Amino acid sequence: MLAGVERTRLVFTSSGHRGIVGTPYHRFRFQDGDAIVLGGESKGLPEHLFRDDPALVRIPILDCVRSLNVANAASILLYEALRATHALDAIP
Repeated sequence: MLAGVERTRLVFTSSGHRGIVGTPYHRFRFQDGDAIVLGGESKGLPEHLFRDDPALVRIPILDCVRSLNVANAASILLYEALRATHALDAIP
């Protein structure tokens, strides 16, 4: 984490179950210091992670797709976070 940068906890969910709806990842403004939390494929994330008003972010998927593999979801989200924060510019 960078000095002087406040951390935002980002919780990623792939569904709207339990009434939880997040911002689509392509509309979310990633910033330096964001912490990304992904849930397991079978159980998702525990309820306590949705407390304290974290930023909820999701990958929109078609209705005919049940879910995404967590490794695939992580790849999509991490790449977008790196792109949006210009961290990819440092890679030759």
